[in-house]
Amino acid sequence: MKGSISKTAAGFLTYDVEEAEADLVFPVVSAIEKEFGYDVPRLPGFSLTGPVVEMARGDVKIVVSWDNWSGLFVMALDEKGDPEVRKIAAFLDGKLDELSGSAKAR
Repeated sequence: MKGSISKTAAGFLTYDVEEAEADLVFPVVSAIEKEFGYDVPRLPGFSLTGPVVEMARGDVKIVVSWDNWSGLFVMALDEKGDPEVRKIAAFLDGKLDELSGSAKAR
């Protein structure tokens, strides 16, 4: 399983994994916390399609979520997040199958 990087309507980067299921959001959040030092400053929200987790490290903010159009996504909220989305995408491309297996084992 691999994702692709594109730009959102706001012009910031998003890493989308279309074939991922919504249950992969929380394993991905945990992996980003451990590998990149991001925190989850508040409880996750929930949209009509799935969980929405805002993550922060210093003044860089990203969102990890899932919807039925993009699948799982890691999205920058401003230009500071764009380079981080690229790093996270490269990391996750090598971990998604493993994370997916752990999500299904629950």
